[in-house]
Amino acid sequence: MSISFQISPILRNTVTGVECHLLDEQSFRFRLCELSEKKKKVELKRCVEFGGEEAELKKALKAETAIHLVLSGKGIISKKVSAAEGDDEAVLLNKCLPGSNAEDFYVQRTVADEETVYVSIVRKTLLKAVLAPLLRHKILVVRISLGPFVAEDILPLLKLEAFIEQQLVLGQYELTVTAGKINNIRVVQEPLGQVHELEGLRIEENYIYAFAAAMGFYLGTASSIQHSDFSANESEYAEFKRHNQLITWILIGIALICLINFGIYKYYRSQFKDSYAEVQINQEQLKNFDNMKQQFEEKKAVLDRNGLLEASRISYYSDKIAASLLGDIKLTKLESFPLKKTTVDGVEDISFQGEKIMVSGTCSESIEFNTWERVLKKMDWVSGVSIIHYMQEKEGEQAQFTIEIELKKKRSV
Repeated sequence: MSISFQISPILRNTVTGVECHLLDEQSFRFRLCELSEKKKKVELKRCVEFGGEEAELKKALKAETAIHLVLSGKGIISKKVSAAEGDDEAVLLNKCLPGSNAEDFYVQRTVADEETVYVSIVRKTLLKAVLAPLLRHKILVVRISLGPFVAEDILPLLKLEAFIEQQLVLGQYELTVTAGKINNIRVVQEPLGQVHELEGLRIEENYIYAFAAAMGFYLGTASSIQHSDFSANESEYAEFKRHNQLITWILIGIALICLINFGIYKYYRSQFKDSYAEVQINQEQLKNFDNMKQQFEEKKAVLDRNGLLEASRISYYSDKIAASLLGDIKLTKLESFPLKKTTVDGVEDISFQGEKIMVSGTCSESIEFNTWERVLKKMDWVSGVSIIHYMQEKEGEQAQFTIEIELKKKRSV
């Protein structure tokens, strides 16, 4: 059953929630709540209760009105069941009403906590009977919700204590609420007839679910029936809403573009004149740029001269040195590009030795050390090996050494 039709392209600045309370399969009553938004503030326009006869329906609802419909009363079954992540509507339906046929029911799923959900169901024949007079009157049913769960949208407005389980009576249901979620429901015999104060709006208890349904247009988080029969209506409403918003912004944009264009033209013309004058007058900045560029080239030349701009081969050299170790020779330090300090005319100059590697370590046998030194000298990337330091205080103790490996220039590995 696909339910859809065209509505006026100019949507009214109002939203309408309607609760249909089912007395039995043949009779029901409607409660309507209409809200409007003005200066980012929601205002209550009217609350009306009427029967299911088409004469009353036409009097209460204008044709081509978009509504959020809530069903309550006889014929609506809500049951709390355990649910797994992959459970589809057919599985949930059988947990709620074992042995039932999924083709005969619409199913709504409302999360209660991490392990359980409330499954609300209604027979398709019953829902069609409710929708029939609405469709004949060209009412667009954008969304359909079952039971009291639509009230979750307005729980924050009731200013309940967070994270504390509380009971409250809304209409014909007593709700147990924890952290903004309904986790238990019970039907009460007689509503209390309270008047609820919600952010300055006085809502009689009979209309609390119609009000919650209307607020769903602004909040849109409450549970509803997710079925292809109704998805086209919600998409159609959203499309027209986007269409109207787009037209509004286009008209505003056209009005602004003319003003902005002239302002931009004047601004950039003024900027061009100022920039041209600055270029002509402030030649000192151009000279500073030339000086900075020269300093950059000089520093680059220093780095290039020390071999710091060439592709790094240190990891390769380190692997080769480590692989060549003999006996119990151990390395304690490997320094690439060691610093070199020189003094010229009393001025100290520090530079990097880009083609040298300093290696320090320990060994117990000088013979092994000398053999290792010769192995290093034979490597194709080594130009020479110099012993900087070798000391063994006592025979049998570990000797400490430092050698300098000079790399061959501009040789690719």
